[in-house]
Amino acid sequence: MDQSHPNKPTLLEAREVSKRRGTRWILRSVNLRLHLGECVGILGPSGCGKTTLLRGLLGFETFDEGQVQVNGTTRSSLELKEPGFRRSFGFVTQANNLWPYRTALENVAEGLIYGLHRPSDAARTLAQRWLDRLGVGQHALKYPAELSGGEQQRVSIARALAIDPKALLLDEPTSGLDPLTAGELSELLLLLRKEGGSFLIVSHQIDLLRRMCDRVYFMHDGRVLETGKPNETLTNPQSAELVKFIATVRLGW
Repeated sequence: MDQSHPNKPTLLEAREVSKRRGTRWILRSVNLRLHLGECVGILGPSGCGKTTLLRGLLGFETFDEGQVQVNGTTRSSLELKEPGFRRSFGFVTQANNLWPYRTALENVAEGLIYGLHRPSDAARTLAQRWLDRLGVGQHALKYPAELSGGEQQRVSIARALAIDPKALLLDEPTSGLDPLTAGELSELLLLLRKEGGSFLIVSHQIDLLRRMCDRVYFMHDGRVLETGKPNETLTNPQSAELVKFIATVRLGW
């Protein structure tokens, strides 16, 4: 049993979850746990099931086997799809999914207005505050197409944090960005981590996971092959698959 945070409640847990598409197993008997105040990282090669696992925890995918527990209570697939549940967890995708015909300010504020039923003026004030905090306040009235990739991701993170989630789930937040922009966004994530909160992050950036996470999971071919503290797991990998993955990432292939 995971004893990394034995005195802190568990926010999200996957218990022996599996997912199949046709004859192929996308996930196979995966266990994962996120405690309150903890940052957990997931890494592994493309196609190993990382994104499917993340989406399944939030009810965007349905697992064929296993259980998902939220705050220690098993939740059905239908319960995971409920808007009230999803609003408990901020979700930032690789593609950011900003509404193209809404300004940065509107992208952040509309979830507060229509999801949390906040008054429009209060929602806009809070949205501006989060945009300022994430360094894109000066772009509040711009549309996504007028923003760089890094700026779009900052707006997406502001939108996710504005609802005051129990945890923030990030799926490859720096993927597709140039090295300088990715580094700047990584520093922002590290700053948010230092301020507290709970995070579950999928990333290929080994240095980011090493600095940000309490624990990492390495996935390969739909299974978790290794898990542990990042300095131990990423410095002294036990599986040939993780050794190869780290070498490949370091070489930039």
